[in-house]
Amino acid sequence: STYDPCGMTLLSALELHPMGPREILWHFVGLGVPEDFPGIYETAREAIDAVHNAGGLLICAHPNWCGLSSADILPLQGIDAVEVYNHTCRMIGKADSEQCWNELINAGWNIGAVAVDDAHGDAHYFGGWTMIAAEDRSAESLLNALKNGSFYATQGPEFTRLSLENGVFEAEYTEADEVIILSTGYFGMCITTPDSPQYGDRITSTGFRQELPEKFKGRPVRLRIRDKSGRYAWSAPVLVK
Repeated sequence: STYDPCGMTLLSALELHPMGPREILWHFVGLGVPEDFPGIYETAREAIDAVHNAGGLLICAHPNWCGLSSADILPLQGIDAVEVYNHTCRMIGKADSEQCWNELINAGWNIGAVAVDDAHGDAHYFGGWTMIAAEDRSAESLLNALKNGSFYATQGPEFTRLSLENGVFEAEYTEADEVIILSTGYFGMCITTPDSPQYGDRITSTGFRQELPEKFKGRPVRLRIRDKSGRYAWSAPVLVK
């Protein structure tokens, strides 16, 4: 449905809190489920299956804030995305769950990440959000794009073009001070950082074209950029063929 005064497309969603390990509650977001979707499940498996059976997506929200790790998440096949950044959780120093996301990808999960503001008050608005490359603004198109990995997480910086063809990674984005290609394990590539001028022939502040070394074949890669204000954006992983 559409909220006409602002032109927003609203997706029906809810948060689910089945019991997890060590008496910690999971925080799952069931996105694109019916408005009468039941919200109480005893186990994570029941919640995940119920969301998928209803045609929705399930996001693992703020694992760092919850005190949950990738080791806790890995047995739960079927999670569609994980929160890499939650702006409200910065209030207790646990906004960032990037290490957990990295570990899931290291373990073989080709999983994207979202950023959110999770607003509980005025101080929480607009600190993190998810950009979606959908065919149109309908709920169906937005959900399909999320299912297909056509989205990225950001605190403000924007990707305007991402391309990976024949081992050549090309990207365009808003002005960035730090640009890093990440992969699994210790694999990665610095495109530029403020304190590493030797990379200057590779990049402008708004884009690059880089042929990836042979060692990246068969590995997922993703791009992380940081602007002058210290804000990040993270792309979804794509397999190098």
